[in-house]
Amino acid sequence: MGYSMIVPDFEPRASGFAAVLRQVLEPAGLILLAAALVAGPLYYPYLYYHQYWYVAAEAGACLAGAAAVLHALARAGRRRSPPAFMTAPLELTPAAAWRPAAEARRAAAWVPAGVFGGYAAYATWTFANSFRGLWPAKAWSEWAFIIACGLAAFAAYRFSGGPGRAGWTLLLCAAGPVAVAWVGLEQYAALHDWSTREITRIWSTTGNANTLSGYLAASLPVAAAMACARRGWRRWVWAAAAVVLATAILLSYTRGGWYAVLAALVLLALWVDRRLLLWLAVYVVAANAVFPGVLSRAASGLNPEEVGTFQQRLQLWATAYYMWRDHPWVGVGTGDYVPLTPEYVARHPEIDRGLRNREPHNSYLKTLAEQGLFGLVLLLGPLVLWWRALLFAWRQARPGPRRALLGGLAAGSLAVAVHCLSNSVLHDYRSALGFWPYVGLGLRLIVDPAAMEADDAFPL
Repeated sequence: MGYSMIVPDFEPRASGFAAVLRQVLEPAGLILLAAALVAGPLYYPYLYYHQYWYVAAEAGACLAGAAAVLHALARAGRRRSPPAFMTAPLELTPAAAWRPAAEARRAAAWVPAGVFGGYAAYATWTFANSFRGLWPAKAWSEWAFIIACGLAAFAAYRFSGGPGRAGWTLLLCAAGPVAVAWVGLEQYAALHDWSTREITRIWSTTGNANTLSGYLAASLPVAAAMACARRGWRRWVWAAAAVVLATAILLSYTRGGWYAVLAALVLLALWVDRRLLLWLAVYVVAANAVFPGVLSRAASGLNPEEVGTFQQRLQLWATAYYMWRDHPWVGVGTGDYVPLTPEYVARHPEIDRGLRNREPHNSYLKTLAEQGLFGLVLLLGPLVLWWRALLFAWRQARPGPRRALLGGLAAGSLAVAVHCLSNSVLHDYRSALGFWPYVGLGLRLIVDPAAMEADDAFPL
């Protein structure tokens, strides 16, 4: 990715080692992106229990990436003109995406600079704040995770450029969550006792039901939007993918995930196709008839006093609030929520629910507690800019698959935002990597309207 950013697009007349290397690195990068997005979540349990393979893979990737970037820098140094990313004017105006009509259209090219620049500032702040941490290893691992999320978004943005590549990137982004959801359905079929009405929660390859719901939340509205926009057998393929994703989220029995995707799908129906409301109602009725405890568990979330996990979350949220109150601007330090929890619970015994080594189950409160208001602004600023530009592109797009996909991406991001209120979706790499590649794809749709305007731009 670093090589492709520094060196301009491959010129047919170029020759020599650089041309050969570029011809190899571009498809190799696309293949690695496909492997990461599709197969990565599936082999997570294996790497978890065989961590020496993880270390070897990370070392190999770092060495290969460093060699490619060093070669690119050497080649860039021999050119008279500087790299493309260094020729941008000093007056970056990502805020112009908030302006109406022609100004926002002209500013669309600056939206990626604003999003990636803002996220880079957030990553920098996270790294600087890690030196205040009590557990340096945990702090630096969280910083590395933030870098990985940014690289996932950049990879999707970079490799979705060019004729037909945005459509393939969409398939790569959706294939991993669908595969993980299917594994979860197989898990339910193997574990559930059909002779009783007891609830069986699935977690698929993620190791946690809440994490599974967060990982799939962004993909369900995208699949539903494509099912509404496509025709013929392609519509049925996307509809089947949406059903698999929805059923896996349902069987995770994660109330926060249910509320989040329900709100997103209702909004998507109002944006794209109101017939989706009818299909949503049919699915809810059928799911309640087939699977136990669906409506009762959903209704229990409306009475938090009866939910034991809500009482536990009160401790986690209150602890994060007290940390932020003591350090409102810069927080207590990256990764310090868990080690400081016993101290804050001892100072405020009224919030004690018996939990100690748990994250706050709220991405916004975690950011406020560990990185302060400054860190929260740096995290949400690029995402709000991206979402606002996405909605503008949706309003300007002609009816068709691209417009539906823009609506699906906006609805999917809303589902993740709501889900973050009850789980740390953006701070768990097993769930966050189901969202960030869509950010890169959305940026490509914003800056390059022709990327997926034609129906034949979609392989599926």
